[in-house]
Amino acid sequence: MQDRGLEPGEVRVDTLDLRSFLAHFPDLVGGNYNLKKIEKRFEQLRVGERILQTRDVEFIFSESPYGKWAELPPNSQLELKLQKVRLRFAPLPDRREAIVERLLEVFRSIFTASVILRFVNPTEFGVFSTPVMDLLQVRGPDLATSYVAYCGELRLWQKEFHMESVAETERALWCYHKAIEMQQDPEDLTKAQRLFETSDFVLRRRAFHTMGPLLKKKRLDLALAISELDPRLSALIAGCEYERLLKRAAAKQMYRPKEKEWRADPALRTLNLAQGVRIDLDEVWNLRNEAVHGLARLDAISVERMIGHIRRHCGSWDS
Repeated sequence: MQDRGLEPGEVRVDTLDLRSFLAHFPDLVGGNYNLKKIEKRFEQLRVGERILQTRDVEFIFSESPYGKWAELPPNSQLELKLQKVRLRFAPLPDRREAIVERLLEVFRSIFTASVILRFVNPTEFGVFSTPVMDLLQVRGPDLATSYVAYCGELRLWQKEFHMESVAETERALWCYHKAIEMQQDPEDLTKAQRLFETSDFVLRRRAFHTMGPLLKKKRLDLALAISELDPRLSALIAGCEYERLLKRAAAKQMYRPKEKEWRADPALRTLNLAQGVRIDLDEVWNLRNEAVHGLARLDAISVERMIGHIRRHCGSWDS
């Protein structure tokens, strides 16, 4: 059945049960692991009563499945590094990148550092996973910043899907990815994938990360950036910006009618523009109207020409 939007006051019943994917974990990692036991062992580390030691690292990677994928320095080197860095995990610094950077000094691997953080403080941290990073679509300028943003995003997903911790949320998302990748139960997994891809929450978070940086740009830069992807939306954005600029310029010439009475032609006449400029701006207005009213199929070339006219002739109107 095709997914549809919700009517006002309607509640979506058919939603993704992210927690259910945790059941796949033992099969995916090749055995049952008592992760809670590992977490409990590190309560003293969690509250800052002692520093991280070599035996802690050995225990984490021998008792969890993550030892299969981690590359650790020899114990003699690790002992020296940990004595030098003296890692203490509480209180957490306001800038959480600091604790990640200190772990990276020792282990040189964001995966290894994240596994340690995940067991020391599962409420706040999860294992760094490229597939989960791709699902979340979080990025940062460096490893530490990316990982902190990754955990911050996981906290939002934890709340949305009513998970126990950041660590549990990351594990469920990893299991979801692996289950989809392996397609062991195609019918159920296709439904789960559809629910994931059409989730209002997932769509909002993906829009935040993918469109957020674009929306910080100037409106004409944004319009140009998407002109090939969606010429009509690009023209709508450019048209709105042109209208804003025209209103501003005409207002300086004392053309200030009521909003419902405002028209582009009289506004342009107040500016005493050269004939060639007026021809270009008439084309801008016509393309704006085609975008607003769906009068014609717009193409990227026409819209990019429209944006060029606005930049060339109207840039000074904002001063």
